Amino acid sequence: MADNIYHDLRHFLDQFPFGYPETESGIEIEILKRLFTEDEAELALKLTVIPEEVESISKRTGLPSDELHKRLEEMAQKGLVFRISRHEKNQYNAIPFVVGLYEYSVKKMDSELAGLCREYVDTVYMDEIGATDIPSLKVVPIGTKIGAGTELLPYHNIVENVRKAKRIAVAECICRKEKRLLGEGCTHPLEACLTFGITADYYIESGMGREISAEEAIQIIEEADKSGLVHTATNTRSMSMICNCCPCCCPFMIAITKSANLTSVSGCPGSLRGTCRPPTDNTGSYLRRSQGVGELPCAMSTSGSANWDCPSTRPRSARTTLTPRSSSASPPTICASWA
Repeated sequence: MADNIYHDLRHFLDQFPFGYPETESGIEIEILKRLFTEDEAELALKLTVIPEEVESISKRTGLPSDELHKRLEEMAQKGLVFRISRHEKNQYNAIPFVVGLYEYSVKKMDSELAGLCREYVDTVYMDEIGATDIPSLKVVPIGTKIGAGTELLPYHNIVENVRKAKRIAVAECICRKEKRLLGEGCTHPLEACLTFGITADYYIESGMGREISAEEAIQIIEEADKSGLVHTATNTRSMSMICNCCPCCCPFMIAITKSANLTSVSGCPGSLRGTCRPPTDNTGSYLRRSQGVGELPCAMSTSGSANWDCPSTRPRSARTTLTPRSSSASPPTICASWA
């Protein structure tokens, strides 16, 4: 029974654009067992990716509202479901492994969990990131002068949008934290992941990040810029987060170096020809492929001189809907292109 629940949860998570593929070793099940109890896994399977109020989930699942609210709130505090507060009512929805369960484990990440995640990423998840046709992240430019002839697409102006944010939080970079727990990594700033609006609410209220002012957020971005980090955001209409990524720890950057799939990050020279600034310190060696063929294809270069051909990538047509395990009522489903 227990293993069936975790295998069902793995299958459910695998329906997201960035899925949760299985391995021969079953390491992905071990990660789920570290994150979820059996009851939590069972409840996660009853959720959809559409935020729902407790009353709606209760009607659909037959679970009592009071009990359901308590359990969902406990799971939100653990980073196992996403919580949105609207009109003094909470709504809850299922989340993927990335961006989701992995990032939200920042406070519970220890050397054992870091080792499991590292093994899983190295075994199958690098290929998962490199294979998708759906960009999960996009590169955003900072408002500084760059060389003539460089094309900047009309993405968010970071500083302007930061100042407009209703609430801002900062958290530790899960990628750099994992690496450091394993005795590896770099010396780039650890507290560097910014969240905004309802995502900031979630981080602050779940104890995963601390609230900061717009000016402090801008200072973090500027320091990250000087450190040579790449500013990336979730590929959504509104700016919910900014990660300041390094190509030595970030799985996305490592994956596109490995696979040369430029669609993993929107704004890459081979896909949208967007550009971002190069590092200003001595970490430039990280930004080149070992073959020495131009710049890394993930919008880390302002030169725009690299000529990369986007390879055809594995389609994700099988990932069409995310349907929760439910009772008699027909739950809402959502197309996997929601991200």
